[in-house]
Amino acid sequence: DPTLSGPSWKLHQVDLSFYIQSTCLIVGFEALSFGGGDQFIDRIFLEVQQDLVPTEIRLPSDLYACDLTNKPIEVIVANTTVYAVEMDKDTINLSVEITTPDSNTQVSTYRFLGKIPPMSSDTILVHPAFDFSQAGTYNIKAYIDTIKITTDVSNDTITRIIEVHPDVSLQSLENMGNKRIGDTVYAKVSIKNTGDLLIPETPLRLQINNSNDIVETLQTPLYPGDSIEYIFTQPYIVPEVNTVQPYYQISVATELSCDYMASNNKATLIAGVSVVELQILSIEKPDPLVCDTGFSYVYPSIQLSNNGHNNLENVRIYVKVDSASMEVSKISEVFASVPVGAQVYTFTTPYPVPNLTGNYEVTVFIDKVTGEMDDSNDTLSMEACAIKYGTAIPGYDASINWSMEQNMPNPASASTQIDYSIPQEGVIRFTITTITGQVLYSRDIPSAAGSHSLEFDTQHLAGGIYYYSMEYQGQRIVKKMTIQKK
Repeated sequence: DPTLSGPSWKLHQVDLSFYIQSTCLIVGFEALSFGGGDQFIDRIFLEVQQDLVPTEIRLPSDLYACDLTNKPIEVIVANTTVYAVEMDKDTINLSVEITTPDSNTQVSTYRFLGKIPPMSSDTILVHPAFDFSQAGTYNIKAYIDTIKITTDVSNDTITRIIEVHPDVSLQSLENMGNKRIGDTVYAKVSIKNTGDLLIPETPLRLQINNSNDIVETLQTPLYPGDSIEYIFTQPYIVPEVNTVQPYYQISVATELSCDYMASNNKATLIAGVSVVELQILSIEKPDPLVCDTGFSYVYPSIQLSNNGHNNLENVRIYVKVDSASMEVSKISEVFASVPVGAQVYTFTTPYPVPNLTGNYEVTVFIDKVTGEMDDSNDTLSMEACAIKYGTAIPGYDASINWSMEQNMPNPASASTQIDYSIPQEGVIRFTITTITGQVLYSRDIPSAAGSHSLEFDTQHLAGGIYYYSMEYQGQRIVKKMTIQKK
């Protein structure tokens, strides 16, 4: 008090009702000392304890896979007291540390300027264009670097961990079952977002046998954990295969440019092809060992083998008859069902036998079957025998009674025995042919009247079915013989 001649005490009364909302009130005393002597209190001040708190580290809401560069980072700082924080009076700094997945740490410090009103906040842009494209974990720490503003340092620091692992997984590729060559197939896959970021769109690539690419993009956004089934809008065509390898490879891969884990991006399967394979095994009729009379009618009979996976429908078969290199007759018939396996089919339409004495050619062929793998076995020819109408068979006598027995043993392996009997001395012509009429063995055997036994060495014959015949005085007897190798 300047009215007093020396130091003294004086009562000062202060109305504290103005500070009734404050949690803490600081009463301060400031004193001066002259030359290290007595200190004199020359100022008393009242101050509410202020608290400036970082409350949030904010990233863009559109942080999603493959768009991770030039992203701003902001820190929200709040004044939690009822009095404004005058930042121009004191140095108040906000420091930010960002540690990237490769363990590098960037530190930036920002000076507060201006004033933050009571019970309000301010947003500080701490990084205008940060790069999050490196996959891994980002640790961000923001803290207020001051003592004057706050004595409670427990809330001066805030941290946030950002996981950047964009990853899409191709969960499965559906097996659509066996298809025919040339079929169109729409592939179906299951896709999952196994990462931690939104994936707005997913590029896909389909390949058949590592080529024939089909590229499409799944436009549906996938949030972390989302799964979706996707059917390609473009079909692929089942490729040509063969009977040795009746299958092909199909693969679908995701091609997210920033994908974190490549090992789950692709699914591959081996798809089977429904084999279509039809073969003419033999011509059963006309019989290559029987001569039919000219102008008579023969109902062709053939043995077909459906070597495919499914029954065939409406298969058209042609029979062409040639004589002297000229086509003299042609018929066709549609067989409504040709089941899997071998079976004999007989035409309901006959062809007329050429009126000649000698051989003519019969050719059987299958009309084009869609998707058939091998058409090289769709045609078979044979030499058929004809006798001109009205021509007698030399030496033929209807009263002749002779016989040829079934070979024994049958099936045969190394040799077989054939018994025969003729009423009078003559020549027997013995012949062995394949089921298609090819002559493998033939010889004339002079024989006396009576019963005889012919021993025939079969070691040179492969396993299978053959025809053997004997012709005596214009008459022919034909039987089947089976060769079975041990």
